Amino acid sequence: MKISLIRADYLQTPIDNLPFTAWPVSEAKDFTLHLSADETLQISSSSVTTGQNSYRSDAKVPNDDTDGEELSFTYVFLKQTRLIGTSKAVLYMSCPDHDDLDVFVILRKADRHGNILRNANIPFAELKAVGGTGIDGVENPQDVPLIKTLQFVGPSGILRASHRVVDASISKHNFPHHKHTSEEEITPGQIVKLEIGIWAAGIQFESGERLVLRVGGHDMRMPEFEHLRGKFASGNKGRHVVHVGGECDSHLVVPLLEV
Repeated sequence: MKISLIRADYLQTPIDNLPFTAWPVSEAKDFTLHLSADETLQISSSSVTTGQNSYRSDAKVPNDDTDGEELSFTYVFLKQTRLIGTSKAVLYMSCPDHDDLDVFVILRKADRHGNILRNANIPFAELKAVGGTGIDGVENPQDVPLIKTLQFVGPSGILRASHRVVDASISKHNFPHHKHTSEEEITPGQIVKLEIGIWAAGIQFESGERLVLRVGGHDMRMPEFEHLRGKFASGNKGRHVVHVGGECDSHLVVPLLEV
């Protein structure tokens, strides 16, 4: 089995065809990163700042990677590291304004200065040459259209809180499957535990680069087509609150391989 790793930078090509003997990759070990109220991800739960963070779940967003009303929690890598496989977010959340929550999560890569990166699905040189992309020639990476076919922003996950019951019999490594056979009612303000699987990815991080977990009430991926931008709708109402620290150990589990 061979895996390719993206580096989410137009100036760096992917690392292709790394050989591994099995899936999940046994060399990648699960690390638990705890969400902290200071918007960081901490290796130790004792380093977490206990508190609450919130966002407006029903805000109208442009869906252009500048949406706002998203929470970001960041971890800085101290050495070259590869994320290979599926991840899982475990979040303790509440909504004082409604009886359900549609929660979206995504993993993003940032450079050592904190700038959020995107990966080109087509090499920039090919886009610039208009190699059958169906778009006008692109002179600058910042001009590449923000659509899913051309830009990958990171692996994502989604869960409706009333469907939070996990079916352990079909769940996979770091990817809980939910029963979806009934709805578990939620009282406004009630704190519920949500286990959200995040799709598999292969991403390389250099020393000083950052992993960012984003949480929001809308889809944070790029739209498939330009005319779909800003058209997303959910059943969300009011503010969503993420509770961190203590008994509300909101955390992220990621499969990492230090190089």
